[in-house]
Amino acid sequence: MTFSENGTFSTVRESKQVRLFHKVFVQTPISSGTWAIRNGTLRFHIQTSVHPSRVNHAFDFTVRSITASDFIFVDYLGRVGQATRVN
Repeated sequence: MTFSENGTFSTVRESKQVRLFHKVFVQTPISSGTWAIRNGTLRFHIQTSVHPSRVNHAFDFTVRSITASDFIFVDYLGRVGQATRVN
C-alpha cells in the first residue's frame, strides 16, 4: 500500500515468478482511492478495485499506533493488523 501526501492511496499485490531461471517480482494493482485520518480512524474511500463490490465504498480502520516505521490498526472486521514501512 502506498499513501500519498495528497490524500490518495494505491495497493498492489506482489508475487514472485520464475522467468528464464530468474526470480521476478510482479506487482498487480488491486485498488486505489482516497484516505484521511480523523479522530483516530483511518478511512479509505475506494475508487477503483479488482473487487467491484468495493468500488465507491468507504472502509474505516481504528489506528492503534503510527510510528515512522510501523502502523498498527484494527480493520473493519475487528482484526488487528500491522503494516511496516518499506522504502
